[in-house]
Amino acid sequence: MNNWSRLCAGLSLCICMGAGAAELQAPAGPHLITNGVAEIRVEPDMATLSFAVSLREASTVKVRESVDSRVASLVSQLEKIGLQKADIDASNLHIAPEYDYRNQDGGKLLGYRGMREVNVRLYQLERISLVVDAALAAGINTVSQIQYGVKDDSRYRLQVRELAIADSQQKASDLAKAYAAKLGSLYALSYRNDQRSAPIYLQKMATNAAADAQASYLPEPVVFRDDIEVIYNLD
Repeated sequence: MNNWSRLCAGLSLCICMGAGAAELQAPAGPHLITNGVAEIRVEPDMATLSFAVSLREASTVKVRESVDSRVASLVSQLEKIGLQKADIDASNLHIAPEYDYRNQDGGKLLGYRGMREVNVRLYQLERISLVVDAALAAGINTVSQIQYGVKDDSRYRLQVRELAIADSQQKASDLAKAYAAKLGSLYALSYRNDQRSAPIYLQKMATNAAADAQASYLPEPVVFRDDIEVIYNLD
């Protein structure tokens, strides 16, 4: 093996260990492995609020009526404050029997648990507390999550992808130049993208805690992140 081959082999091994290139099949000849990463943080302009109502009644008919009544009341309350039905998604009713197994006779039927979930898309973040108030007024007993987002997320996905591509190209060019190598053609790439926004969890909010919880709605930035791993041949 000549000095050039030793240099390329060592360069490939070093960069491979740093970039986690096990996902890509490296070529047999001299090559360079690196990656490009980019991240954009965007202030949210929408939120999805997730609610749930969970009740136990003596019969399936009664629990269906009780749960559906509260969901219908929530939809009505939301419409009163200006939300559109198109921005409200309600799941199907799920009913399951509940037993008390503390005795020895195989379990005592306590009743039937019914549950439905409701997701509300909101485009005026300053109205989050009004939506929570409406849910509590309708008898919704769980506010499980507030997930922030942006309406035009495709624009930011494209932007962060272009930044990651540019980062991978710049790294490859700089590394090849630093080792007096000539960057060849692109051999392979692996693309991973991720959009993350931290949800706010409000587990089983009690009605008397609503005022305190409303003061704590602090929107988290929406994070768009891309990671591109590339392998270049070295000429």
